[in-house]
Amino acid sequence: MLDGASIVFTKFRLDDAAGLAASAAATSYRNDNSVVTACAAARQAALDDDAGISFPANTAKWCKVDTQTGAFTITLHKEAKTILAGRLSFTKSYARVVQKETAGPATL
Repeated sequence: MLDGASIVFTKFRLDDAAGLAASAAATSYRNDNSVVTACAAARQAALDDDAGISFPANTAKWCKVDTQTGAFTITLHKEAKTILAGRLSFTKSYARVVQKETAGPATL
């Protein structure tokens, strides 16, 4: 029961962080048209919201832009803190939470 609640809570928090990161990236990209700067803004926004998020070394795996629309898709991963699920090989995948969010630039 506690493991399930932890996984759901982690998913909820990761959803918020991914949404904030996608919005930050889209806004940054609209302002200076740099994918590198936009992904850095997304990373910082996600970490500011939830310091436990980890990122792959390859930015292209978690930060993608549609250059036609300026929309960014951010994919975040986090391991839920569980008592049992994250420790057993047959339930370990349930503790790995993945959340994907897409946001376009805000209209002025």
